[in-house]
Amino acid sequence: MIRFIYFDAVGTILHPSPSVSEIYHHYARKHGYPAEFTKLKQRIREAFGRQEAMDASLEWKTNESREENRWRSIVQESFPGMNSLEKCFQELYQVFATAWAWRVEPALAGWLDLAKSRAIRVGLASNFDHRLRNLIGEFSPLRAFSEVIISSEIGWRKPAPRFYELALMRAKQKPSQVLFLGDNFRFDVQVPREMGMHAALISAFAISPLAYLSLEKVTDFAEVM
Repeated sequence: MIRFIYFDAVGTILHPSPSVSEIYHHYARKHGYPAEFTKLKQRIREAFGRQEAMDASLEWKTNESREENRWRSIVQESFPGMNSLEKCFQELYQVFATAWAWRVEPALAGWLDLAKSRAIRVGLASNFDHRLRNLIGEFSPLRAFSEVIISSEIGWRKPAPRFYELALMRAKQKPSQVLFLGDNFRFDVQVPREMGMHAALISAFAISPLAYLSLEKVTDFAEVM
């Protein structure tokens, strides 16, 4: 039986609201920067991809300094030539630490109640930084998580195996008793499965949560993807 569930944070139980591109566009206008929305959205996507490639070249090692610098680079590439770039970056960096920029997944309360009714502990396992701690303080449903694994705090980002090893140590359960949920197939499904855990995309779990919590009913989680 599943005894512990790890949820990813961003894109799983926390959603940018408005979207990241819309928030960036808002701050571009605030600083008098002529950013056409469609082009800005593309620059953000490309900048994010380059930073992911850099993290892969670093073997997914990270810390608070690396996380801040990766977002500074994304802002720099999103707003080339902006005069007030550092000020804009600081404002964007801080706003994503506040409830203004996020909404909690509406289904989370039901998932947490279901886990509690079956004596299943829950945790967060996220490629985020110290700002997630502030969001936990601002959103009361997030305080239900008994373990919070944040990449910048433990020194490794998903999909580094060490990230999952540390998550399992915190859960204090066998891999076969842990369910990993998220929105990224490689980070939240493929690698956790390779390490012996059960895992699913949050979209599949949302359709039939009970199926994923009863191993006697579902022996091959890939069948219900």
